[in-house]
Formats: sequence, C-alpha cells, structure tokens
Amino acid sequence: MSNRREIEGIDWSGDRILPAFQAPQALTVFDLRGASAEVQLSAVTMAGLINRPQPKVYLITSDEEVFWLKEALGSIPQETSVANGDGILAVLLIGYRTAIQGMIIYNPDFSDSINIATTMAGQREGIVVSPTQAQDWQQTYNLPILADLRTYQWNNRLQAYDWARQNLLPNSSSHAVAGLDPKNAAGLRSFLVATNTFVYYLDSRNFLPDVTNNFQSERGLMQAIFKEYSPGAVHLGWFIDEGSGVSLTSDAALTVLATDNFYNLEVWTSVQSSTASAREAPLAEAVPTLSARYVVRFQLAGLSHQR
Repeated sequence: MSNRREIEGIDWSGDRILPAFQAPQALTVFDLRGASAEVQLSAVTMAGLINRPQPKVYLITSDEEVFWLKEALGSIPQETSVANGDGILAVLLIGYRTAIQGMIIYNPDFSDSINIATTMAGQREGIVVSPTQAQDWQQTYNLPILADLRTYQWNNRLQAYDWARQNLLPNSSSHAVAGLDPKNAAGLRSFLVATNTFVYYLDSRNFLPDVTNNFQSERGLMQAIFKEYSPGAVHLGWFIDEGSGVSLTSDAALTVLATDNFYNLEVWTSVQSSTASAREAPLAEAVPTLSARYVVRFQLAGLSHQR
C-alpha cells in the first residue's frame, strides 16, 4: 500500500471519511439533460479531472441539481454555459483542454470496461470515450489515445477486474474504493476520477470458483480487493447485492456510503458547512425541563439507504 497515489491538494487528513477539495472561486454550470449517455460519460470523467483539486464545473442532470445549486451554493459566483446536450463536450474540450492528456477508449461490447476506463482516467488524466468519439476527436482536438480497451481479451468481468486489481489498484488512492454499475454513466463517476479511486462491480453472492481464472470467484476477488485497504477506508457507490456486499465490507472494516447516484460530490466536499448557529444555541434552552419521567421507545424496521 506504500506506493498508492493520492492527488495533490485533496485533503484526506484528520481521519476524514470523504476528502476536502479546495474551495471553488467560481463555478461554470453545464446542463447535461438531453445529452446522450455516451456524452454524459465523457463529460463526467472530464469534469473529475477539471475539478481536481479545486472544483470549477458543476453538472446538471436533473432538477435536483438545479435546486441545490441555488439553495446551497448560491454564494459561489456562477456562470451557466449556453451549450446544451451533446454540444457541451466541445465547449469542455476547448475550454479545459489542458486538464486532460488524451483519450481512454472503452469497449462498447464489454460494459465493465467502462469502470476500468474510469479508474485509468484518474491515473492517466484521460477522458473516457467510445470508439466513435475517439475517431472524431483525435484530429479535431489533438487528443492522443492513452489506452484502447478493445485490445484486451477479457472473457468476463472476473478476468477484467482481476487484471485491474493487479495493474491499476496499486496506483489508486488508499482511502477509497467504489462499486459502481458500469451502466451508470454519470452519478459518482466524476468524484471517482477526481480522487483516483479504484472502481469495480462484482457480485458478492457469486462464490463458485471459475476454472478459467485460477479458480477464483467474484466474491473472492472482492475480498482480495478489500484487503488492499486499511480499516476505516471508505467504500463508495453500492453493491450488486446489498446484504452480502455490506457483510464483506464489514469484515474488512470499511466504512460504507451509498453514493452511486451522488452527483458533483467533489463540489460538495469543497464547501464547508456552517455550524455557528448550532453552537450558539444554549443547551439549556434547547431541552425543556421535564416534570415527570417518560420512557420513549423507538423501533426502526425496513430501513433502506437513500440514493
């Protein structure tokens, strides 16, 4: 774990569960509603690079992002881009070309290559693209190809993530690991790129060994991945199966945050909350004096995480 790579300027000190990004001076807002999943994937991975270590862009994919941008981030100077839909990528590539080193091409016929490309993006400062996008942009924006995952002969996700464990995990952040559905084009993905987090998606219920992959199972590979993290590290995203996934992270003493659909997390972790009003309220005024003894019983059942 000694060679793990952390991004300079992102603060994990003080036993933080999530890091503190540097406070933004201003935010440019891009509305991805109407953009294709292909464009959203490229835009969010590029946003992760642009926003390290100081957020500069905020992405909108639903009305929720619009609401919280106004309600909670209104004090930050903002400019909304006139670009929309698929045209947003051109604006990002022109305005923030220096943030990226090139392109990482995923294999459209193997969806888990998107997660491996996402991990690579954080390490090689590349934007995740489809083969069609790569062909269009290589000349237009002078973007070299950093990796083409179509050339890898993975037969299944077990082989793919085992390769990633051996070749990419040693250069990823030691503070976080993430389970993320590769079909989720946006969500948490920008934060994972920004923090250089290792990304996987395996089924913890699959314990039968695969004879074609050294008799390893998906459950066993998850355990091997989790062993690379110290107790107290955080597992982001979510699991294919909640119960068995949480059980494995518990065995590894990892903190779990259900964040697979959390957008712009690198922006939110750059904003410090104000607790002054809570500190100023005297405790005696907040708690009324009781003239009799009461016993209050709370029973919680059927809870599920909110994403």
